[in-house]
Amino acid sequence: MKSTSSHLFIRPTIKYLVRSKHRQYLAKIEASFKDNPKEFWSYHKVFMGGRSCTNSAICFDGEVATKPAQKAELLNIYFCSVFLSGTPDVNIDPTNNPLRTDMEISQIQLSIDDVRKHLTGLDTSKACGPDGISAHLLKECSQQIAPSLCGIFNQSLSSDQIPKEWKSADITPIHKKDSKELAENYRPISLLLTVSKVLERCVFNRPFARSGHMVRN
Repeated sequence: MKSTSSHLFIRPTIKYLVRSKHRQYLAKIEASFKDNPKEFWSYHKVFMGGRSCTNSAICFDGEVATKPAQKAELLNIYFCSVFLSGTPDVNIDPTNNPLRTDMEISQIQLSIDDVRKHLTGLDTSKACGPDGISAHLLKECSQQIAPSLCGIFNQSLSSDQIPKEWKSADITPIHKKDSKELAENYRPISLLLTVSKVLERCVFNRPFARSGHMVRN
């Protein structure tokens, strides 16, 4: 009897707290429109996402796809045909490269402060990559994870290798113009892992990089 009465009391309390938090969240979204419109439109996109039409077909090279999995595969075929077909072989002579620098990538050593600085400067409105780790989480935990990430980054640079997972990306097709049924009217947007982008920014902001030089691969 006591347990039942407790449940009767807890349920409306939880509902009240959920509604209260939701109202606070909506008020925050509304207040952010002027200073951070991305947050408002992100909420709007999620809220309206279920109302968008998902029945349109995607066409490419005589093939028609109507189901989500079929559309993804057809768009993948199109994107691959654009970026792989007819790509010329490019041979770069490192001894005759005006962008070459005497500093090898294996000579770069990052400091914990370098990594922490770029973690705290992350844009939390950006979407996360395939690992599902958000920029908000990395930014909030920057003080704790900077030493570990710095060690991984320096090991990666000294060995001239990066984890293969850091090369992965979620590809989102973005409609650019004209008919939404033609695959040719879409462009791929890559969502990379935030951690790999932090490493890139750390290397890019080294003094030799800012002077207009590139690190030789």
